[in-house]
Amino acid sequence: MLAGSLILIGQAAAMANEVEATVTMNSKRLSLALREEVAGFADELERYVNETRWVGDNWKGEPIRMDFTVAFTSGNDEGAFRASLAIVSQRDIYKSDRYSPLMRALDEKWGFVYVRNQQFQKNSVGYNPITSVIDFYVYIALGLDLDTYGYLGGTEMFERSLQIARRGELETNAGRTDGWSTNDPTGSFSRQNFIRELTTPRFEPLRKFMLNYHYNGLDRLAEQNEAALDSLEVYITELMQIKNNLVSSSTMIRLINDSKHLEFAEVFTGYKDGTIWDKLLFIDPTHQSVYEEARRK
Repeated sequence: MLAGSLILIGQAAAMANEVEATVTMNSKRLSLALREEVAGFADELERYVNETRWVGDNWKGEPIRMDFTVAFTSGNDEGAFRASLAIVSQRDIYKSDRYSPLMRALDEKWGFVYVRNQQFQKNSVGYNPITSVIDFYVYIALGLDLDTYGYLGGTEMFERSLQIARRGELETNAGRTDGWSTNDPTGSFSRQNFIRELTTPRFEPLRKFMLNYHYNGLDRLAEQNEAALDSLEVYITELMQIKNNLVSSSTMIRLINDSKHLEFAEVFTGYKDGTIWDKLLFIDPTHQSVYEEARRK
């Protein structure tokens, strides 16, 4: 068996935190005074993510690598700020020093009140405009990782994110926050569209693709390169069929493409069957230039 997030890897692993996060911040669009107010925001947010026990003692593997980039877009003297939040999560590739991106998302609807040196605390039952949004994405990152080691393995984590989304929807409907509307167009990126697909049976084939692509594909490259590449080509063909069978656009397919296009191009460069590029272009026409360049190599 391959080493995965649910397999005990020595006594030290049993005590490992679930997430290893890095938070960077851009406050250039704020006034000098407001920049001083938010100077400690990134450090406190990084501490919060890294010191919180998200799953508890059941987590037995390596921590999930996450990068958060907070870009403040506006603020006022009452401490009300707006920002965009870019989230990237990665998982290890078996017997490799490389990582595979699982999520690359940009959330542009983040508003909250923040005061200088404010500390963040986990709240599992209420709603907080700062930590609830972070919690939502951390649980999704954990769920995506678990999905790549066992069929529907991330369901519990996605259910936690869904509960946050439901609380956020109530807050949005009451006018106390935003970003949780259920009225965003199908296939566009939104928190609700994202978690809806991750928790709806109709989209389970996409979750199965994530398992096969990583566990039965990428993780075999080091030891069975040619056979693993052939398996990956089969899974890409299946993803093409999944997309073709969906009656509407998919947020998950969009996020897979945004996260994976460079990896797809690297993995299949020089592959014996040139039709793989036509399949990738069908799945992901947005990144045509990346695939065409790889095809020519």
